[in-house]
Amino acid sequence: MNRVIYVTDDNFNEQVRSGIVLVSFFARWCGPCKAMAPTLDVLAKEYTGRVTILKVDIDKCPNTMNANGVERIPTMQLYSNGELFSSATGRWSKEQVIQFIEQAL
Repeated sequence: MNRVIYVTDDNFNEQVRSGIVLVSFFARWCGPCKAMAPTLDVLAKEYTGRVTILKVDIDKCPNTMNANGVERIPTMQLYSNGELFSSATGRWSKEQVIQFIEQAL
């Protein structure tokens, strides 16, 4: 069973290195981020073996946030084998997140 993986400044680059990876930049105090969390949990299971879903807490990982140009949250970034493929900001429905992921598959 796949699940959302929380990453840190120390292991971010290693975690996005291979395959298709969706990264959600969030904060625990962010309402829209909290609203999207259950959707990401479901999608992590639905995309097991095809997409890895990571979460980056911007309050705990300021270096990763800054290095990736994240200025607002929630921000999602899609990586393909370590390269940034696409980036978007805002609260999305499950269907919108699926469309975002599918562009890299």
